[in-house]
Amino acid sequence: MQRETSIGSTSLQQWLQEIDLGMRPSTVIPALPQSRISLLRWQCDRGNSKILKARPLESDYRISLLLAPLSTRIWSNGEPVWEGELEAGHFRICPPGTASEWSRHSSCDIVNVFLPKRLVQALCVNHVQPSIQVDEACERESIAHERPLVCLPETQYRHDPFVSAAIAQLISAQRNTSHLSRLSCDHLALALAAHLVAQYNQPIAAPKAKQGQVPSNYFRMHSALSYMEEHLSEDLKLRQIAAYAGMSASHFAREFAASFGQTPHRYLLQRRLETAREKLMNTQLPVTDLAMDLGFHDASHLSRAFTRQFGMSPSAFRRRHCQN
Repeated sequence: MQRETSIGSTSLQQWLQEIDLGMRPSTVIPALPQSRISLLRWQCDRGNSKILKARPLESDYRISLLLAPLSTRIWSNGEPVWEGELEAGHFRICPPGTASEWSRHSSCDIVNVFLPKRLVQALCVNHVQPSIQVDEACERESIAHERPLVCLPETQYRHDPFVSAAIAQLISAQRNTSHLSRLSCDHLALALAAHLVAQYNQPIAAPKAKQGQVPSNYFRMHSALSYMEEHLSEDLKLRQIAAYAGMSASHFAREFAASFGQTPHRYLLQRRLETAREKLMNTQLPVTDLAMDLGFHDASHLSRAFTRQFGMSPSAFRRRHCQN
């Protein structure tokens, strides 16, 4: 895909270059000065049954809005999530790390809005602790707060009049090239991002602190928990997590165990197993693929850990759940 305008971060530009859509965007809003949010609109008057694939985008959340009905098949991280016709005005949220595949069987008019991950994280911090301003949160690596972190999760297609109206106004405002119009786009885009976080946020699971104890490094611990949650599929090393929290590996391990009563390794394993259990109940993803997606060496590694935790193998658990 060729582009004449820089869209956003280097990783976003590379991601876009790798997707062969067979068409060029009809509308482009490059990364806005303050929010760094960008927008692309794709229009085509015919279908294309070719299966298109997009590797996980780590730098941005992708908001996909349909401006016209669309007949399509969609997969997310290898799992089918939709087949059929979607109505105009519906949108979905694709968080960083979401691998997508799709084919379309009709004409299309689709808008993709890209929200920088750092901006969304700052809005999540502001949502749970309003005293911390968004621009302040954007500039700092981690923010102290005393309530559980929230995130912006993946959603299926849904209708939201505010999202449709905000994106329509963005497209309209960008036609005027004045400085004030650019400023208007920036504020509209930020309002859209704030609305999404306010309406669709989800608490991030965290281990409970020991009874009656508030961790002295509370914000560093929760910053590390957020990092671990976002990288469950990777072979995380203790030193990586500790560095993200701004601590040495040994100091971080001691603080984590003192705060939550378990080691970082145990917490990671627990979260991976809980996620595996949820996917076994709600998807048909093969156990081998599930193991790879959740950072296990192979299906046997997942099966052994799952059996120790839940008393039965992943396959037996799935069969029992289906019977129930």
